[in-house]
Amino acid sequence: MSTIRKISASLLVAGVTIAGAITAAPAFAAPSTNAFPAFPSTDTLFGVDCETTNASYTIAVTATTALATPIGSVIGNGNGIPAGDDSTECTGGIAFNPVDGFVYGVLWNYPPNQMFPTSADGDWLVKIDPVSGTQTLVAEFQGACDGPWTFAVDNNGLGYATDGDKLCSVNLATGVTTEIGTDVLVGPVRDYAMGYDWKNNVLYMFSDGYEIYSVNTATGAFTLAATLPVVNDEVSCPSGGPDEVGFDASAGFDSNGVAWIQSDTCSSMPVAWKPGTNEYWYTGVVAAAGAIVNTDSEPIYAAGDTFYIEGFAIVRSALAETGPSSSSVESGALLAGGLLLVGAVAWIARRRIRA
Repeated sequence: MSTIRKISASLLVAGVTIAGAITAAPAFAAPSTNAFPAFPSTDTLFGVDCETTNASYTIAVTATTALATPIGSVIGNGNGIPAGDDSTECTGGIAFNPVDGFVYGVLWNYPPNQMFPTSADGDWLVKIDPVSGTQTLVAEFQGACDGPWTFAVDNNGLGYATDGDKLCSVNLATGVTTEIGTDVLVGPVRDYAMGYDWKNNVLYMFSDGYEIYSVNTATGAFTLAATLPVVNDEVSCPSGGPDEVGFDASAGFDSNGVAWIQSDTCSSMPVAWKPGTNEYWYTGVVAAAGAIVNTDSEPIYAAGDTFYIEGFAIVRSALAETGPSSSSVESGALLAGGLLLVGAVAWIARRRIRA
């Protein structure tokens, strides 16, 4: 059975913009007294808009900001569907594949206004060119984890996904999932975020209870690796969004070995974690680096508007060696979904309903 997941609400504060949002950050207690980890210049923090357009973004992070810039054009649907329609795709867990230089992930399709012309809603393996932003559907997920949430890719190009209490491997050429273990991902560890530490060949699960677990990819068994000393109320959100630090969907490890985990804090915020320690750092809420207008001349975001990204990936310097082709048609040209006109600060209350 497929899993139905949808953003349950978008609460808009009409007419409000974030004054100075490009430089402002949520108020929080400093999680680590050590210096914020410098993001490698050879790497790119990559994400996909889960709020309005499913467009691909690069995200520049500092200790106080997370500024998103679209990759290529944000394509309009051209069909006159008014802004505010909410039945387009959302790309969730994503991961960089060092074998071919592409990003792969889980795309949830919601007819009738989806950007990909599939006949029914479902969970699809999507392949994304991080240079052009082009998205290509590989196949609908099949097998034991046909309704996946979290996603990761190892150094050999083998994918991993979770579906409920199951951990599966994923064939990136076919979307076929094979069960590794059942009833191993339970309790607070289950179904939140996953990332692959490529330097140490370790698959990690990031729980909603701030625990981080290493996962045995042969059996699915997990071992507690760290517990972050997070306090739920240490973040004060300027938009009034959820102030808890709740990890979600996917995390990427940069060339220095630091994990950048997607958190639902305030809307969407990268949280950095150094493996082998309890050190972690906030950045800022993901916000548009500048005004974003689609190819239908519809304004999507004003500079400083916050928006929701479900999962992060790190595109590393291996891309320069393998280099995906950027000659394919931009996936946004297929956009048939409605666009939510954002002239306000939004926070998202999400709900996952499992069938």
